[in-house]
Amino acid sequence: MDIVLHSGMHKTGTTSFQSWLRERTTALAAERIRVLTVPPQVNARDPDSFDPEWIRSILTRFEKAGAARTVISHEDISTLDVEALKRLRAALGERPVRHVTTFRHWLGFLPSRWMQNCRRRDSQSFPAFLERLNRDAGMHVDARFDLVLKTALEAGFEDRIAISWDNAMATGGILAPLCDACGIPSGLVPQPGQQAVRANTGDPPETSEMLRLFNGVRARAEDRAPDAMFDAKLTGDRVDVFFDQRRRVERIRQTDPTLIHEVETFLAGRRENVRLAAPDFADHAEALAAAAAPFLHNPLNGHLFPDPPPRVLAVSTVEVTDLADPLRARMLRRLRQAARADGFLRRAAGRVRKYLGPGRI
Repeated sequence: MDIVLHSGMHKTGTTSFQSWLRERTTALAAERIRVLTVPPQVNARDPDSFDPEWIRSILTRFEKAGAARTVISHEDISTLDVEALKRLRAALGERPVRHVTTFRHWLGFLPSRWMQNCRRRDSQSFPAFLERLNRDAGMHVDARFDLVLKTALEAGFEDRIAISWDNAMATGGILAPLCDACGIPSGLVPQPGQQAVRANTGDPPETSEMLRLFNGVRARAEDRAPDAMFDAKLTGDRVDVFFDQRRRVERIRQTDPTLIHEVETFLAGRRENVRLAAPDFADHAEALAAAAAPFLHNPLNGHLFPDPPPRVLAVSTVEVTDLADPLRARMLRRLRQAARADGFLRRAAGRVRKYLGPGRI
C-alpha cells in the first residue's frame, strides 16, 4: 500500500477537499482507497496528540482489508519542521509516500491567514503581522512557502507534488487537481463547474480586529505570548492553547454594547489602507517557483501563479498595548463573565443530555 500525505497549506481549499473525501468514503473504499481527514495522531509537533503506534496499526489494518492507497489530509503537516516530519515519516514505515501541497499567492493567503490567527489565538494588527513577516521572512513558513518543499525533502519525502490554488481556481476548481495528485480515479471527480466548494469561511476584518484585542487582553491576564500561532511557525513548537472567543465576544456585544462600541470606535480611529501588490513578494515567488518547478502539477501558461491585481485592505493599527488600563480591565471583566456563562450553559446541557439519554438533544 502507498501513502499520500495531503499537507495543506492552510487557506487553500483543504476543508473542501477533506469534506469531499469524507462524503465519498464508501466510493473510495470500492476503489481500494482509504482516507484519514485531520487525524490528530499525525501532528508530530504535539507530543500529546502524535501517536505513531496508532498510525502503524491503522495502516496495517487498511492493508489487511485490501487497500492499495491511503490518503491522509491534514494542513498542519505543511507547518512541521524537519525533525517532526522525520518522526511522521518513520511512523509510515517503508511504504511509498507522496507529499502533496497546495500553494496560494500571498495576496490572497496572508489576509486570510491573519484573520484565522485572530480568530483562534493571536492579537497583533495586520500591519504588525506583515512587519514581522518581513523581518522573519528567512524563517517563517507563511512567507517562505519554498521551505515547505525543502523541509519535506530533508525529511525523506522525495515524491513531492506542488499545486497552485490560483491556477486551479482559474481553470475550474481545486478538487480536480487535488484528486489527480492524490491518485483518485477521475470517474469520482466532479467536472469543472460542478465542484461544490465548502468554504472554511473566515470572519470579516472588523470581527477579526475585535477578536484579536480580546485575545490580547486574555493573553496578558494569563501571562501568555500574545501571538502564539505566529510564533509557532518560527519555533516549531505547538500552540499552548487556542482561544476561539467569538461566541464570548458576541455575548459581550449583547450584554455590554457600550463597551463594544467604545472598542470599535478606538479601532476605527486608527485605521489605514494597506496595499499589497505582487512585486512586494517577488523574491518569495521566485524562490517558490524555483523549488516547485520540478513538481508543479498544474502550471498555467508555464507559471505557478497568475499575476494578481493589487489588493487594498482597510485595517487598524491598534495594538492591545495601546488600550488604556481601565478599558483593558473592563474587557477582561466582561470576558470572564462570558466565560462563566459559557461554563454554566455547558454544564446545564450536560445534565439535560444525561437525563434524556444519548441522541435526545
